[in-house]
Amino acid sequence: MGITNASSTTTLSTNAIEELPINEPLGSVACPICSQEFINLQKLNKHLDRDHGFDNTRNKSSSSLRSNSQKLPTSVGGSPKKQGKQQRIRTTHWEQLGKFPSTCGECNCNLNDSVGATNCRKCGKLYCGRHCRHKIKLNLNAKYDAESGKWYICCKSCYNKRPGYNDYGSYKDLTDDFVRYRNSNSEDKALRLLQLEVRLVKLVDGVFRLYKRYNSNVIMRLKFSNEVSKLERIICPWKDDQNVVDCEICIQPFTLTVRKHHCRLCGSVVCDDPHTMCSKKIPIQLLVNASKELPFKEAEKFKNIKDIQYSALLCTKCTNTLYLKRMFKQSMKEKQSNIIQLYENMNDTSKVILKVLSTFEVLLLQVENSKKSQDSPSEVLLKDLVTTRGKVMRNFSAFNLVVKQINQYKPKNATETKIQKSLQITASEFVNKNIIPLKSLNFNIESGTSICGSSLPNIIDTGPQVKKLSDLLFNNLTIKEVKEYREELMVLKEQSFLVQSMVETAKTQRKFEELKSLDENLKDLNVRIEELENKLGEEGFS
Repeated sequence: MGITNASSTTTLSTNAIEELPINEPLGSVACPICSQEFINLQKLNKHLDRDHGFDNTRNKSSSSLRSNSQKLPTSVGGSPKKQGKQQRIRTTHWEQLGKFPSTCGECNCNLNDSVGATNCRKCGKLYCGRHCRHKIKLNLNAKYDAESGKWYICCKSCYNKRPGYNDYGSYKDLTDDFVRYRNSNSEDKALRLLQLEVRLVKLVDGVFRLYKRYNSNVIMRLKFSNEVSKLERIICPWKDDQNVVDCEICIQPFTLTVRKHHCRLCGSVVCDDPHTMCSKKIPIQLLVNASKELPFKEAEKFKNIKDIQYSALLCTKCTNTLYLKRMFKQSMKEKQSNIIQLYENMNDTSKVILKVLSTFEVLLLQVENSKKSQDSPSEVLLKDLVTTRGKVMRNFSAFNLVVKQINQYKPKNATETKIQKSLQITASEFVNKNIIPLKSLNFNIESGTSICGSSLPNIIDTGPQVKKLSDLLFNNLTIKEVKEYREELMVLKEQSFLVQSMVETAKTQRKFEELKSLDENLKDLNVRIEELENKLGEEGFS
């Protein structure tokens, strides 16, 4: 057992304790179990015997392992010695050392003289000295008692299982307090908003009344500004700015250039720095139009609000409290911009194209595999391939129409101009990645020509057929083929125009790496356009 001297931070062995006089004061001696300090060893020994169950009258000839099972001190005649009112913790549940080597309940090491053996005062199991160092308060029945119990050593399991234990410290449910605090804050915000609205109504109506009274001539108009200043101080008392040295919002010190100003609705002292925007003068027309639901009496009677040359200086806090929520609701009610609608249409169409293209590529791969194995594709597979290709072409036409609308759209502001340029670049990249490789395929199943140039069986090849209007030929092409080639030619010309514009942009920005790939794409487009124009002849676009 080691005893720590708190003043000198040294450890005294059992033999050293026996050699020292127990009544001689040592300064402060700490208990090795509960760290309680004593002035001498006598009081420390009494504390160990009384509170922790140690007994100095044990038989010293017994082994240190057997000393864990405490024995009551006996008198010379063998009868138990009376201890008076001294009481010890219950030890009947303690685990005893057996004939075979006992093991620690935590690390399973063999308990011997070097390791030591200690019983957990709560569960009674045997542990080595390293794994029985925790301390909890127990009563004499070895039950947890945080109020009237005394400190005893225990194992980690008993320490963690005690009532109210939490690895992250004490736990207390503060949900109700949080809800109550949040509701109180919400109520405070609602009251604050109501107060500002009442002050705004009084300020606007007062300005309108003063304008009607003093708008007759120039001299009266000069008096109008003085009366408005008095009205502003009456509606909201201004804070004394003599001792104010910093802005209440940005904490910026006031100087000769950064002047002090009072908010007309809350009276706070703020700065007029244009970078921080702590305060701003808002015309009375905007104040009324942004809050039309407020009960303005004089504003409703007055028709020409623009004639009133008055602007109220409001701080950022009051402006956000009054108008931020209103502006959000108003923006939600407004109609969506046309450029945003075009973007949504292009996005939806591109998703459909990618979905149909994946199906088309799977069918196309099945046809190629059947040709490599020298088996003719089934009619069902060819029909599905033709149908899917038609869907792809129709969606490409819809995509091209949306891109045309985006190019022809006239932006209303700088933001819409940026959105339009971004959409044009995105559309061009989508075309280069998905449409151009597909258009380069020489695919015509109905005429019996496959991708690789070999002959495929016609879908319908039995019996005489009646010629329909769609079977009439133009330049050895059916009406349906002419229509498809026209659609393809229209898309390719549009994409050629977009790529040319991108080439010019790359030249001006000296992006030579992009210029090479763009030139190659433009050549492929021009080659395919020339092929389609030769096929269509007079049926092509003039």
